[in-house]
Amino acid sequence: MNFIKKTILALAAVFSAQTMSAQPYMSERLSMEGVDIISSVYYLKVNAYDAGEPGYYAFKYDDQYQGQQTTPLKTGYVCGGSTYHDGKIYACEYNDGAHLDKQKPHWVIYNAKTFEKLYDREMEDNYALTTLSLAYNPTENVIYAIGRTYMESYLLKIDPATGDATRIKGADGNPNVFRNDVKYEAIGCDKAGKLFIVYMQTVVDGDESLDTWHLVKVRKTDAKFSEVGTGITVDNGVNSTYFQNDVRKQCLFTNARTGKMYWFFPANSSNACIAELNTKTAKATIKAYMSQPIVSTGAFFVEPALKAPSIATEFKYMENAVGALTGKLQFKLPAEAYDGTALTGNLTITVKEGKKVIINAKAEAGSVFTSGELNFTNSNHTVSITISNEAGEGPTINRTFFVGYDTPSACTDITLTSEGLKTTLSWVAPTKGTNGSPIDTDKLKYKVTRYGARSLDEPSEVVVAEDLKECKFEEEHPADMTRYVYLVQPYVGEIKGVAAYSNNLIVGTPLDLPYGGQFKSPFDFMNYYTIIDDNQDNKTWKYAGGEVYYEYSKDNDADDWLISPPINFKKGGNYCLMFNAASVLPDYPEALEVTFGSDRTIPTQMQRQLWFDDALLEAQQGELPTYTVDFTVPEDGVYYYGFHCYSPAYSGSLRLANIFVYDKDVTAVSSASMDSAKKTIDFTTNIAGQRTSGMQKGINIIKMNDGSVKKVIVK
Repeated sequence: MNFIKKTILALAAVFSAQTMSAQPYMSERLSMEGVDIISSVYYLKVNAYDAGEPGYYAFKYDDQYQGQQTTPLKTGYVCGGSTYHDGKIYACEYNDGAHLDKQKPHWVIYNAKTFEKLYDREMEDNYALTTLSLAYNPTENVIYAIGRTYMESYLLKIDPATGDATRIKGADGNPNVFRNDVKYEAIGCDKAGKLFIVYMQTVVDGDESLDTWHLVKVRKTDAKFSEVGTGITVDNGVNSTYFQNDVRKQCLFTNARTGKMYWFFPANSSNACIAELNTKTAKATIKAYMSQPIVSTGAFFVEPALKAPSIATEFKYMENAVGALTGKLQFKLPAEAYDGTALTGNLTITVKEGKKVIINAKAEAGSVFTSGELNFTNSNHTVSITISNEAGEGPTINRTFFVGYDTPSACTDITLTSEGLKTTLSWVAPTKGTNGSPIDTDKLKYKVTRYGARSLDEPSEVVVAEDLKECKFEEEHPADMTRYVYLVQPYVGEIKGVAAYSNNLIVGTPLDLPYGGQFKSPFDFMNYYTIIDDNQDNKTWKYAGGEVYYEYSKDNDADDWLISPPINFKKGGNYCLMFNAASVLPDYPEALEVTFGSDRTIPTQMQRQLWFDDALLEAQQGELPTYTVDFTVPEDGVYYYGFHCYSPAYSGSLRLANIFVYDKDVTAVSSASMDSAKKTIDFTTNIAGQRTSGMQKGINIIKMNDGSVKKVIVK
């Protein structure tokens, strides 16, 4: 990697400001830890260009219900819906994007943990089991479904084990038929066995139409509907477009433990929601928000048996000694079953790391369990904990802990200072590791890397110290002006800690006049000028093709400084600062001031203003206007000039070029000729033809951008 790239990377932490993203919508936990939502998904958009494969996806609270985003747990078109009971997934699989007269639905059963296919039956008739949505009824051990043909929708009762479907008969003894003027989308069943259906109706008022959503209770004996409320209302939609979605697949599902019913629906072309649906009032309250379009045909909580244990709590890892690789696991066993009823007697404890069982024991419900001594490696470890009884296994939870000495975290207070050509780098040693665990401070050492170079011929990345024990490093630098930044990395043996950058400093001998000219490369910018992004919006001075420019912000007023290198000035000098500057766009003028002071800090620079313009002109026929500023200094010494952009937000950009400062009493050229020369300087050489970093005392040969050559004598 070349110097320019490395320097930009190395200084990114210095010149960049953190930008705060909008506060995300935080979804609520909808189930006990260890109980995930699985959904049969017809469509899921992964990014702006790609969609995920159709199939079964997990939606976890820890992932804010965003789904796996990549590969499903099991692929397949599940347009007929899916539901769950007692560790098994029941689904009607077919693709309604294909011709239904050329395919037959399949009734399939999966193991909910492994997705092993336990049953697969191709239906004899295309419309024997062409469903839209499924709901398991725990009181009857049957599945209810919205069935359909091209012409009709109706209520079906399905045998979970075989897929055999029976069309419910109406009060008149004929097969039931739903209304044909509405769209039926999802069916759900609560823990008491009551059936509900969500449908959409389009109401036409003149030239306008409005989609209204409704919840109905369905009588299982004859498929008679009873409207719940006057329509579904959403009381906390994230914005006005939610809930006003086009007709797509959606689903209802119930938490067997809490009895709450949920509605999973695509809210618009960019989002999906899970809402808690009140089956008495038809009020929907959004509980989970997915920032991606998801079309779900079925969803369910993968719940254990109601009388199985709930989860272990108060987990902790107890090491035998600081940094030891042996220790014990401790946690409290549940005193309640999954449904909240009391547990008694012994429970079975299974703890795994990966597929390996490390604890298989029994202990009293509600007691605190402490394992025997366990051996681990020096790293992070994740174990799964499952508590079971005669009713079955409870939810499985995962816990992560660190064993041994931790990876050192980054050093803090990394500070680079200078005195003359000597820099001093200091820092505070880390006391904890990246996981919050102890580190072996007795063996802690440091590696220091310096970034900075004066030309492409020099290495930009140099390891300047290794095996340091003290939190300090000093070194001398050449006289040439150079910007330096250091990277400090702690380590213990082979365990590499987190590296962190220091602040950056420009180090070098103060310059003599005259100084300046064209920015011929990023070196002229990075190694000489101090950039201060005072409002920390990451919109500041940058280099581009022989110029520097201020990159505007849409949101923040400019407050950005470009401060010169140290320059020797003498009392009584008749000094002139020349530069070219312009607003990029004529309708967006920029504001710029020139300051002067004895240090390259903002408070010092603000003490003296040399020039300002609240509305800089744009470039004229490609040429940037030239400005001159005359000034004197009160005493001999080292001084700095500064350019401060303070334009209002959304003003455009500001160009700055050909900065040149000289003593008019010493430089033997006219102001006019100097103006012409400095505006178009390509490079300068001495009388021997050697390139110089600006004009020096004596004879200077100046090569212009247009190919012409000028001779300038500096006394």
